[in-house]
Amino acid sequence: RTHTIGFTLSTTGNAQKFINDLASYGMGKSYNASNSSELTEAFKDIVSGALLVDSPSTSGQVTLSPETKYKQRNEVYYALYKSENYDYWPGNMKSFQMKYVEAILTGGEMGQRAVLYDSKGASALNTDGTIKNSASSRWSTADGGNVDLGGVVAQFKTPALRNVFTINGATTEELIASSGLSNADLALSGDNQDNVRKGLLNFIRGYKYAAGGGTEANDKKMGDSAKSGVALATYSCASGETVLECDLADLNQVAILASNDGFIRGFDVTSGQALYEYMPKEMLPIIQHLQARKTLFINEVRNYGMDGNIVIYHDDTNSNGYINTGEDAFAYVVSGRGGPYLYALNISDKASPKLAWMIDKTRAGFTNLGDTWSTPVIGKIDINGTITPVLIFGGGYDKSQDDNPARHADTVGNALYIVNAKDGSLIWSTSSNMSYSIPSPVAVVTDTIDTSSTTDDLITDIFFGDMGGQLWRFKVNNGNAVNGLITSGGGENGIVAKLAGDTLVDSRRFYYAPVITEFSKDELKNILSVSIGSGYRAHPLSTDTKDRIYSLRLPKQVDSPTGTVITEANLAVTSLDGQTLTDESKLTNGFVIRLGEATNSAGEKVVSAAYADFDRMVFNTYIPTKTVTKNCVPGSGTQRTYNFDIATGISLLTEAYLETSVSTLPPDVTAYCNGNYCTITPGLGLLSEDNPLPKGKDKDPFVPDAKGKFNSGIWQKISWTDNFDLNL
Repeated sequence: RTHTIGFTLSTTGNAQKFINDLASYGMGKSYNASNSSELTEAFKDIVSGALLVDSPSTSGQVTLSPETKYKQRNEVYYALYKSENYDYWPGNMKSFQMKYVEAILTGGEMGQRAVLYDSKGASALNTDGTIKNSASSRWSTADGGNVDLGGVVAQFKTPALRNVFTINGATTEELIASSGLSNADLALSGDNQDNVRKGLLNFIRGYKYAAGGGTEANDKKMGDSAKSGVALATYSCASGETVLECDLADLNQVAILASNDGFIRGFDVTSGQALYEYMPKEMLPIIQHLQARKTLFINEVRNYGMDGNIVIYHDDTNSNGYINTGEDAFAYVVSGRGGPYLYALNISDKASPKLAWMIDKTRAGFTNLGDTWSTPVIGKIDINGTITPVLIFGGGYDKSQDDNPARHADTVGNALYIVNAKDGSLIWSTSSNMSYSIPSPVAVVTDTIDTSSTTDDLITDIFFGDMGGQLWRFKVNNGNAVNGLITSGGGENGIVAKLAGDTLVDSRRFYYAPVITEFSKDELKNILSVSIGSGYRAHPLSTDTKDRIYSLRLPKQVDSPTGTVITEANLAVTSLDGQTLTDESKLTNGFVIRLGEATNSAGEKVVSAAYADFDRMVFNTYIPTKTVTKNCVPGSGTQRTYNFDIATGISLLTEAYLETSVSTLPPDVTAYCNGNYCTITPGLGLLSEDNPLPKGKDKDPFVPDAKGKFNSGIWQKISWTDNFDLNL
């Protein structure tokens, strides 16, 4: 792109026309500057534009059937963001549609694959996975993947009409100059700050900043959701059909999104308009940083707000998939790098959410809580005869992990918590024997405890990794009182695998939950495959550690609270091409893929969530490209996608991995399903209709048949949002 700056030029005349035309034809911007300060700002803006990347932040969210995750609606929602060198990254949310088209699978049989289309029925993606400039998302025309165009941001109402608020004690306060919020609420200190406070409150509502509280509308904008995904809450269908059958125009649904400008927003999916914009009171101090829009420099950390994910609990008493009057529904939001906070919003009323409760480290029982990176998992446990909905989450992140790349003990985040999903009361917690923080979400296994009962399946096992490269397992003893409810799942007081060391090269960290499947083959019945990948997520450009993908095999039933602790030496090792195993006799314990050992793979690591189902596991890895020091131009990185048969430990691809260039970190691996086939999606490129499906050796690696899974009933729901049951 070509950008131009006119310094002390008249705003009319040939010179001005020349630089305007030059920028226009060069697809850049034209600037005018009359002094050194304006000239500096113009250069900063140009540099920021050169560095930015428009990107979907996480895998797209779809609406699931109340009965099975293998049947989904066709609308898909992406949170997009633009990375800049300012302390206020722009964000947006856009919706496209999924279609399922015929495709020839490995082996020659005909199947159906998912393809992403725009709202006009045209292909939405280029072959590299970028959104076409000509694509029209819902509510917009030809906005493509441009974060600044279309989407929900374009649907924002005028500032006076926006429902922007915080909760001040028991009172809902509008974020506007006339509110009753104090200077201290916004972390303003010193004398004569009243006008600053008024200006900031109007600014965050959508007005241009003016000390004293101006009311001139600003550009429409919202913060980024770089690590947050969209959550969907469904309330009704005007025409009365089921969730999957309801016409989109009749669907009463809200897309909820958290962002780093400190907000939790709910958007009506029919209009794209924001129903509410809620900023927790703990987030108010960041308003001054957003308004300052500070330029960031190397090794300078930007401000974070609501930087975590959202999960929804719905007590669907009539099992129709809709949040009906009288039914409980909550949205749980963790703040990620934004601080040690977990918020529970009561979303039973579509347009008027209420703060039900919150947890922070000042609350009794939560002193070990770190930054809440661990997205809570929802499920049900039988406590002394009472079926109880619960949230389970790790203690979070210790910021000391940012600065010390070698394995070391943490002072916060080294805990596991179980709380009541409705009132937030602490049911059980432990930090015993836990030296390392747990930013990872947990993974749970469920099972039918009493086959004669009509109650939902209950959580039986909890798995998670930590910053010390350890894998933990706890057993849930359903029916017991709290003092006997949770016990060790084997190993060493719950540690079932130790997969790291204290040296820098062995300092493996687990930021993401393990993915779990149960073997269906006769000789492997009642064996769980627990797969997890390591990587320094806080420093993805690091090349000091040899990271790994592990696929461990553990018994479904645990008879003893102690047992063997698995190490890497106990595992079979895949070859560099993924086609053979070393020490195949050790496959009874599982296998390991040693990252960073192939050509041009220094620093290869797992920095996104994996997927496991259909007897296969799919991981994305990231390989950083070193900066070209001669001119300080950052090179793009490399994404590798591994697709392995969990039974054999052999790649389902004709090679060990697929490889593509990426300009951001790899996305989470997800799956889009129509009830017949699922398309396992390691990146948007696989959803481009112009890309052929990658071929496998003996079965299709990315489009497995979902019909048998659904019809045989091997997956059972335990609530409207649960997707993790392994009951075979």
